[in-house]
Amino acid sequence: MCLRQRLKGQLSSAIAAGRPTPWSARLIGDHSETEVDFVRLEQLAVEVGSIRCHPNAGSIPSEDLKSISDRLAKQVTYLLEPIGPVELDSESATLMMRSVPPSQEDAAKRAYYEVIVQRNEIGIRRFECAPGQPRSATSMILSVEVLARLIADLDGVL
Repeated sequence: MCLRQRLKGQLSSAIAAGRPTPWSARLIGDHSETEVDFVRLEQLAVEVGSIRCHPNAGSIPSEDLKSISDRLAKQVTYLLEPIGPVELDSESATLMMRSVPPSQEDAAKRAYYEVIVQRNEIGIRRFECAPGQPRSATSMILSVEVLARLIADLDGVL
């Protein structure tokens, strides 16, 4: 059974059982183990707090971080905004990607995805901020199909 089908099966079972949220699901792919923190579950869409994808090989070689982020930027084109590399910290072997450009929900609020690619994890969260205010984490509202595709794409770049 492919990763997409396993996710859909877990979600269908959780929804049918009335599983309370928050809830975390763990999915094993060909190249990774992915954890998804669900805030709310619905039949066609889910509210997700964060996604963390850990490579099965243990760690990503530092020299591969840039190519992984390039592949993610090319493949993950179906979110609210496109993502692209913003900063590479060679010392800590961390590459940050963000929405390019962020959503401008109104004149006072911006929202964006942040993807952190590290040697042992790829993490995705969504943030929002108002001018002069600190950013705050917010949920990602994704259709089940988009979430399944995202998890499969994360597994595929590793």
